[in-house]
Amino acid sequence: MLYNQLPLKNFIDDDELNKNTDDNTIYKPYNKITYNYIYKHNNQPFRFGVKFNNNCLKDNKINCIDYFDFPLDSMNLYRNNAIDYLTMTVFNTKGHTSLANNQTIIKYDYINNINGPILQGERTGIVENSEKIFLHPPRSYSFSLLQLTAFPYLKLPLSNHLQWTAFNSIPYETLKHSGINHQTDLNLNFEYNVVEEINHKSELGTLKCWKINAISESEGYKVHSTYLFNNTYGFIQMEHNINNTHYYLLKLTNIK
Repeated sequence: MLYNQLPLKNFIDDDELNKNTDDNTIYKPYNKITYNYIYKHNNQPFRFGVKFNNNCLKDNKINCIDYFDFPLDSMNLYRNNAIDYLTMTVFNTKGHTSLANNQTIIKYDYINNINGPILQGERTGIVENSEKIFLHPPRSYSFSLLQLTAFPYLKLPLSNHLQWTAFNSIPYETLKHSGINHQTDLNLNFEYNVVEEINHKSELGTLKCWKINAISESEGYKVHSTYLFNNTYGFIQMEHNINNTHYYLLKLTNIK
């Protein structure tokens, strides 16, 4: 029930062409980007898992999909349920969504090494043009806390010590669905700062990258993020520390 499902119509890249892709020199249509991840809770390493809750067949108030964290050293117990890595596919078309009015459509898939893609994945968007690059991070399952971060967002052209700000508001219903305990809409203020250009050893070799620090502040949450951005491959690393409790690191490992 969880794996290799036939895709829903609105998750298929077969709509009319999306003109927003015309400016894309990094996130090109049909690109498939692979990310590995590290997650720590209170400095202890965990992995993410997803499983089907059969109790929902008897009670429709119960969510059929359970997502959870498990200690890294318990991998053998959850081998068939683990999220091992993520892929991000860039759509060529509008993807049957109004997001395409001003964004390129992307789709995240959460992959188990044995069973394949979990459910339908997650459809969202990016913006790439001569003035900015903006990427929605993965926000499904145990990645939902990434909604609290300063999203990957660059004002172009980049230069040392360039700074800018941004703002986001997360509706209460989205917070509730994501398991984030907040009783109203949550307003977030973002600050970005270009630190320097560095040479970074990555899965794709040593790459020249811009290092960008970001802070997201909201009621009850403070998130420190560091992004590494390469002019050819885009965001190759995204690192987040949420309230000094939840640590996420996403690393680009392959692109085709």
